[in-house]
Amino acid sequence: MDKQEFLKKLSEALRESMDDRSAYEHISYYSNYIDEEIRKGKSEQDVIEALGNPRLIAKSIIDRGGYTSSESSYATYDT
Repeated sequence: MDKQEFLKKLSEALRESMDDRSAYEHISYYSNYIDEEIRKGKSEQDVIEALGNPRLIAKSIIDRGGYTSSESSYATYDT
């Protein structure tokens, strides 16, 4: 799976349970994370594999209520 396919699957899963704006915030985070890890020298494939299944990521976000806040829930993470 490449970055575009990963983000597409993540987007589809998130948009089943949240509005477009909230989903976009999470998709944007993962897109930027993948790009940053690639800039650090990792291959796209390695980053995608390390992240895991995008549907499981979406389920985790939804289960923890990550769609209810207008602020990014990743703001305090140091990547």
